Amino acid sequence: DQHAAVEDVAARPEVMSRLLLPDLQQFPAPDEDAMNAIHAAPPRVRDLHDLPSPNPAQRRLIQFALCGLRRPLPPLLVYGPWGTGKTLTLVLTTLQIAHRAPDARILIATHTNSAADLFIDCYNSYFRRCGMKVCRVSSRTQGASRAVEECSLPSPSLEQLRSCQVVITTLSSARKIRSQDPTAELFTHIFIDEGGQASEPEALQAVACAGPRTCLIIAGDHKQMHCATSSAFARERGRDLQSLLTRLFAYYRDQQEAGALRPLMNVNYRSHPDIVAFVGKTFYKQQIEAEGPRLSSSTLRLLGPFKPLHFIQAGPA
Repeated sequence: DQHAAVEDVAARPEVMSRLLLPDLQQFPAPDEDAMNAIHAAPPRVRDLHDLPSPNPAQRRLIQFALCGLRRPLPPLLVYGPWGTGKTLTLVLTTLQIAHRAPDARILIATHTNSAADLFIDCYNSYFRRCGMKVCRVSSRTQGASRAVEECSLPSPSLEQLRSCQVVITTLSSARKIRSQDPTAELFTHIFIDEGGQASEPEALQAVACAGPRTCLIIAGDHKQMHCATSSAFARERGRDLQSLLTRLFAYYRDQQEAGALRPLMNVNYRSHPDIVAFVGKTFYKQQIEAEGPRLSSSTLRLLGPFKPLHFIQAGPA
């Protein structure tokens, strides 16, 4: 399937020149005026008050996706450490798109089944409150929750796919969607989560589902989780195994006009400030804001001489 996906996208110049080797002269990123013209406000739907409001970095992702409804755009790469809300932001973006464009259709593709199931288990209730029909492309039911089982279709037909606003799948199952009708332009948006963990051929199984105007957003963290392989041959040729996120990140780094296409999620909502400060300085060379819950004085007393971030040498000096 991965070989077929590579051959598929390589034979489509419109995908190559916009999504895989982006020509930023032909497909420029939206400028500040275009982004600021779109007000990323929460959808006016009852009972969504328990979803957090997006921070400025998250709001720009939402604005980019909404710009993608107007014209073809190059891929957006969203990266940052754990706890910065990358997955939640994809959910908020999905809700915004459905609110602004009821005819839009979003494909959410993940590297693992557990990540795909999370979109159902944690967020399907919000999709339903917005009147969105969700399909989980999966033949796996063992160990899945009841909510996932109710949404699952092992091999959905083209008609079933067209009836859903949100289609959730793993990268490996995305080929089932493409094989239904290679000429069909099903999706206005494709979101790839865990993009740093999947090799490029794996990611291309989802990219192959893109049409000439599909907006592609890849979320992940190539500084945190890398793609892995059991092949010694592939490990020796590490650059050949890099993720699509990693390659495009390097590709954009050499182009001045691509700065806005690599937004860092720079607010951490999960970890202690000491941990966040170390991660930001060491791996991202910039400050990551810490907005997670603070440790109580009683918890700090339990830690004794240990700090929230403490290194212990486990091997020989």
